[in-house]
This record gives sequence, C-alpha cells and structure tokens, in this order.
Amino acid sequence: MMKRVTLNGWKPGLRKVALTKLIEGMTALDLVDAKGCTDKLLEGKKVVIVFDSIEDADAFRQEASELGVITQIEEL
Repeated sequence: MMKRVTLNGWKPGLRKVALTKLIEGMTALDLVDAKGCTDKLLEGKKVVIVFDSIEDADAFRQEASELGVITQIEEL
C-alpha cells in the first residue's frame, strides 16, 4: 500500500542540507530535485513525497521530523 508523506512546514533550526540528503537518499530524486524540494519547503510551500511501503514512509517521516520538518503521513 502506497503512503504519502507531506512536508507541511519547518521549525527553527531546520537542518536543510541533511534534509536534502535524506530526500535524495530515500527517493528516486537526484540532488538537484531533492534540493528543489527543500527550497520549496523553505518558501512555505507543501512538499509531497510518495513511498511504496509504510516502512519507508515511516522511516522518512521520522528522520525528517528529527531534522525539524513538520510532517503528515497518509495512505493513498
């Protein structure tokens, strides 16, 4: 079952470089597109990332939250 993780916002102290590397490492996005996701989030826009498994989505959500991202997870 596919899961969608929405990056809704960020907290002060957001680790931007680490977030970009996380997105690049856990998705099919390259570095340029992963940085684009981080930049979009910093501009106040929502970013949606879809995962094939709940385990991957949960792992990403947990790590992103620890980096300072406000997240939400939903089934598709």
